[in-house]
Amino acid sequence: MVCEDAESFWKSFCGLKGREDDPHAAFEVIRLKNKLGKSQEPFNFHLNVLFRPSATADPLVVEIQIWIASIMALNDISHWQYEISRAKRPEDV
Repeated sequence: MVCEDAESFWKSFCGLKGREDDPHAAFEVIRLKNKLGKSQEPFNFHLNVLFRPSATADPLVVEIQIWIASIMALNDISHWQYEISRAKRPEDV
């Protein structure tokens, strides 16, 4: 999930988190890695959530990453540079 600014980033997280007292919530956050708050690359929220679709009896564990667009763009550049440094041959890039 890519958000344009910090406000939409926070609203997206709160929307996924929902209210703890809502028995009909579609998502339940079971793990959160706040890499943004820890100044740990990549700078994002990395969540594992239980998703309860109406079509299945059991919930599904899904991974969701929440990014701010400008941070994701910088991460894409640094990841590309990392891939170049690892490449053994030009065609590996």
